Amino acid sequence: MTTDPAVPGVASRLGIWLALGALVAIGVVRYEGFATAFAFTTFLNVNAMFVLVCIGLALVVVTGRVDLSVGAVAAVTSVVAAHLSGLGLAAAVLGAAAVGLGFGAVNAIAVVAFRLPSVVVTLATMLAGRAAAGVLGRQPAAIDWTTDFTRLGTGRLFDHMPVTILLVGAVALVAWWVLEATPLGRAARWAAVSDKPPPVVVFVFVFSGLCAGLAGAMLASVFAAGRPNGTWGWEVAALAAVLAGGARRTGGGSIPATVGGALVVSLVFALLNFENGRGLDMTVWWQAVVLVLIVLAVFALRAAGRVRAKRPRA
Repeated sequence: MTTDPAVPGVASRLGIWLALGALVAIGVVRYEGFATAFAFTTFLNVNAMFVLVCIGLALVVVTGRVDLSVGAVAAVTSVVAAHLSGLGLAAAVLGAAAVGLGFGAVNAIAVVAFRLPSVVVTLATMLAGRAAAGVLGRQPAAIDWTTDFTRLGTGRLFDHMPVTILLVGAVALVAWWVLEATPLGRAARWAAVSDKPPPVVVFVFVFSGLCAGLAGAMLASVFAAGRPNGTWGWEVAALAAVLAGGARRTGGGSIPATVGGALVVSLVFALLNFENGRGLDMTVWWQAVVLVLIVLAVFALRAAGRVRAKRPRA
């Protein structure tokens, strides 16, 4: 199997955790109350759904494809979950998951059966998802507080660990096991260099849609409402996180490093929000600029690594 020399496996995986540690150190030194259990668990709870989306996207990228619809799917499924919240936790989560699976299936069929470029296909489903979220979001999308749906976003194990973190951790373990220890994972890595889309591509797109659907349900429960506009920029941010974690379109990738990349991107914006509290006034538009800079930095580092790898060794 070919490999991408842009980011050596060990170096990229270690580097993302070093970057995360550096950001945490900045937060601890600069902000009072940053290094508390409450701040730690709140940060993870609020960003768990973004991490989940990144996990699904990572498997798609490993096969040499991309899924640009993840943010839109999370948005529309958050509204679906909110509207179904009156029926209880199971109905809301299953409804959001079903919609996510539907988007994933459409992406998979278009890419595998019709051999359309994944960028084009998922751009179309992204626009469709955004439109659907906008239409469904015209009706009030606050969750029903009289049902058990609220436990998804507010429940804590032993009064400390948010349920969302445990669920995302379980999904990450499953994805890691599939990618590293099963024939399906080996097929996914080989799919990147295959002449035609193999059946495993169907699995990764459906899995990505499922992750986005579950993320939408979490989003609605954590923020107590559907969020039709709450995931703008997730497509780019998730791709930046996945690439920063070392995933590459020639079969490389690591689920733990992807989680690290998602946490790095999330923490950057959390620190910006802390700075806003100190008078920085970093508007959403300037945060979008920061996101673009992160993406450019990721590609620049990968390009630099590729150049170094091509240099003859003495």
